[in-house]
Amino acid sequence: MSQNKEYIKRAVLFYLFWVMGSFGGYLAGRYLAAGTVSGYIFIFAGLFSAALATRAYSNFIEPGILGNTRYRMAWLLTLACIFFGIYILVRVTNTPGNIFMALTTATLFLFACVLGHWLAIPLKRPAELLPVCLVVAFSDVFSVSSGPTKKVAQTVSKFYTQGMEGPPPLVDFFLIKFPLPGHDLFMPVFGVTDWIVVVLLSAAAAKFELNDNTLGILRNRPFRHLFFPVAGLGLALAVASAWLLNRHLPGLPFVSFFFITVMAIKYPQIRQLTRAEIRPTAIICLFILGLTVVLKMT
Repeated sequence: MSQNKEYIKRAVLFYLFWVMGSFGGYLAGRYLAAGTVSGYIFIFAGLFSAALATRAYSNFIEPGILGNTRYRMAWLLTLACIFFGIYILVRVTNTPGNIFMALTTATLFLFACVLGHWLAIPLKRPAELLPVCLVVAFSDVFSVSSGPTKKVAQTVSKFYTQGMEGPPPLVDFFLIKFPLPGHDLFMPVFGVTDWIVVVLLSAAAAKFELNDNTLGILRNRPFRHLFFPVAGLGLALAVASAWLLNRHLPGLPFVSFFFITVMAIKYPQIRQLTRAEIRPTAIICLFILGLTVVLKMT
């Protein structure tokens, strides 16, 4: 019991550090004019902070959950209750303040960490990462072009383009929000699903002892603890592209293809697929692609 309390204290610290960092970024952004460069700087700073928070979770919280399915499900249920509690409070009071956005984002990040590490557990071989990446990427393309994500993007876009009048829609609460220069409220940057996949791929890489740290060359103190995963860099490219083109883009193809390309070059074992793995992967991807084309034509 005392050990469980220790991990709960660490989770509370996770929240506190994230909220404090968010408001620190918000105050810093008040002194900067809104612009593309300053926006990119704050987005990448937010992503880097998220990567460090995820690494802190892996080192200090995940060891207390690993291997205990009931305990992990209790964590997920508790985080879901916190999330919907904040949502109900905002809807009832109609006060979508930054404190609620920071708390919601912290909850989403912690939820993504707990779930992402869980999803990595069933993987048995590094080569299984290739089918996972392909299926995830094709599924996200389908969802954004013809599936539920398309409707989500339209709902969120309508809310923000119409001046954010009234309480935000439920789907808006599933978006990760960062403080950005020139904005009084924290703004959405990407969805929680994107970070779940980033955590999954990074946790799987650690499980198979594959180094996915893009900052691994910084091995001297005080930089040796800095961490930014390959999958996170793919997400950064997706967000940068979306901002540059001023349109909603599926993030998971960037995450998946960037991760699998870099890691497959570094580690040949990722390319060692069997026929039993190639066939179902190809069938699923072709089915998703065909369904996407059909729905786009209708």
